[in-house]
Amino acid sequence: MISRLSLHHFRFHLEPKAPLHMPAYNKGNVIRGGFGSTFRRIVCHANCREPETCELRSVCPYTAVFQPFVPEGSEKIGKNRDERVANFWAVDDVAERR
Repeated sequence: MISRLSLHHFRFHLEPKAPLHMPAYNKGNVIRGGFGSTFRRIVCHANCREPETCELRSVCPYTAVFQPFVPEGSEKIGKNRDERVANFWAVDDVAERR
């Protein structure tokens, strides 16, 4: 049973300062990757080389958003025996669907 489920929808309008060349499709993946790289530089500890092995993994905002995992000692759910959990958010290019 899920004790707490929270869904949010955010909309952003991004406007480049200079000409920007994007792929014809999957622009959301490019934006998500750029956001992830920037977010990691801002929030990760200087000693963090890889989020998977970082000592601060359990309290790291980057890991919580981009590399969620099943905490040690937690009950495994489903057939997935991997300690990583699927990412729970995506970037959708609304203009791409028009």
